[in-house]
Amino acid sequence: MISGIEETFRTLAKNSPLRATGALVSVLAHVTTEELRRGLTATEVANGFANRFLFVWARRSKLLPEGGSLSDE
Repeated sequence: MISGIEETFRTLAKNSPLRATGALVSVLAHVTTEELRRGLTATEVANGFANRFLFVWARRSKLLPEGGSLSDE
């Protein structure tokens, strides 16, 4: 429920539509900087489409040839 409004999602193209109430939709993906710049148009940035996503830029601090290990703590 968002701000007192119950969200209902359903398929419209079927004879007996599927329905989900109170659903939360999440998107988790990865993309390179070049792919994002090439694929995200200025219109999508300006009209607020990109505001629906949280973009995180992460960079690893080092390369570990054996994968490294975590301490027992």
